[in-house]
Amino acid sequence: MKNPIYLSVIAAAFTLSANAQLKKPLLPVFTPQTQFELKTTLVQDYYESKKLKVHQLSTYRYLLTVLSKDTAGTTAIRATYKGIHFITDDRNDRTITGFNSDQPDSMVDKSANEDVKATNDLYKQFNHALLDQSFTIYFNRKGIIEKVTGVDAAKDYALTRVTGRTEGYLQGFRAGMKTQDENEEVKATLQKAFDYITPRPAGIGESWVKVCATELGDIKVNYTLKAAGEASLHISAAANILDPKNKMTVSRKDSFTVDAQSGLLRNAVIREDVVSTATNPSQIRMNTSGDYTLLVK
Repeated sequence: MKNPIYLSVIAAAFTLSANAQLKKPLLPVFTPQTQFELKTTLVQDYYESKKLKVHQLSTYRYLLTVLSKDTAGTTAIRATYKGIHFITDDRNDRTITGFNSDQPDSMVDKSANEDVKATNDLYKQFNHALLDQSFTIYFNRKGIIEKVTGVDAAKDYALTRVTGRTEGYLQGFRAGMKTQDENEEVKATLQKAFDYITPRPAGIGESWVKVCATELGDIKVNYTLKAAGEASLHISAAANILDPKNKMTVSRKDSFTVDAQSGLLRNAVIREDVVSTATNPSQIRMNTSGDYTLLVK
């Protein structure tokens, strides 16, 4: 009869081996010349005193082409604009502006007055010219977007295609768009879809912590691999912090579906809620919802 301690050691070793085999890669593999279609949708609602003041929706479709991977492990990916749809519904001044590349004239035709029509026509010309323009995304070896380049150049080009406006008007429009770094803005938006990435394989129930950007700055978000099948992995993420200095709270609740073999994103749903803790009548609240879908071409 075999020693019970010996059998226990064998069983423990078998369990460790099985768990190791169950660990799944969460670091995407980007193969040069591979193409993907990435669709991003962001919805932002701004409330004041519990009343909706501004509703914004923006959807972008990109064709992603993996260009190269250097010796340091940095992967360069070209992103080309293939579809643009955005709407800003400003309840304060009762205006709705935007553009839809699937129906280019729709926002112009639905304009409430001549001023809004002129704005929507400007958006139409500008964003239509932005289609098929490209920028470059650089992922480092840890799966973090290191930088984005070329967004500003693409938008500078699109502006040259706008007609029927004075030079002063166009300069004002461009200055308004450059209130923040456009490359950094796109980088922050895209990074949310890949925040799940961790260099080490993970098993079901395992958690890891990452520092992620929010409207109030960086926060620590807890990620957990909730389920793993032959085809896909399911990851959840959550964070809740109080910022006493700014009298705000931030909550984050995300979910990710990832390809079980390659570690590539399939779908990400991001939920971020920023609420003022001040007791004054004009309490501010901002809800942000993001939906990202990545398809292999």
